[in-house]
Amino acid sequence: MAFKYNYAIVQKIPQSFSQKYPKIDIETARAEHENLVEILRQSFMDVLEIDVEERHPTSPFVDDTAVIINNIALMCNPYGNRQGEISAIRQTLKRQLGMKVAEISIDGAQLEGSDVLFTGKEIIVGISTHTNEAGATCVAKTFPSTR
Repeated sequence: MAFKYNYAIVQKIPQSFSQKYPKIDIETARAEHENLVEILRQSFMDVLEIDVEERHPTSPFVDDTAVIINNIALMCNPYGNRQGEISAIRQTLKRQLGMKVAEISIDGAQLEGSDVLFTGKEIIVGISTHTNEAGATCVAKTFPSTR
């Protein structure tokens, strides 16, 4: 099964990224990010760029914020204090893309989108220090049938 993507959501790298990841050269990272955006523009119909958010140095990792399958977005609850990142993505998905948005339904659930893989038939959720079993259960409840 080949996936067809219509949109890519990206967020520029804030200056605060260099404080969180001091071993990474921020100018090199920004140049690589711009190269990625250009490649996406050549490949996808639309690239949605979210404004830089200095309060959230990990905000360029947009893949941690939501699991999206069949026009339904499950908003994640990633590790640490990243709820501000979730808000920006939620608004983009609802307002700009008109997606149905689901929320984490179990207290204590931790879920990062980068721990989830959709093969087209199955959803695989990796349990990690950032995703727990309750988070995996939320994925199963949100997407009971992927067909």
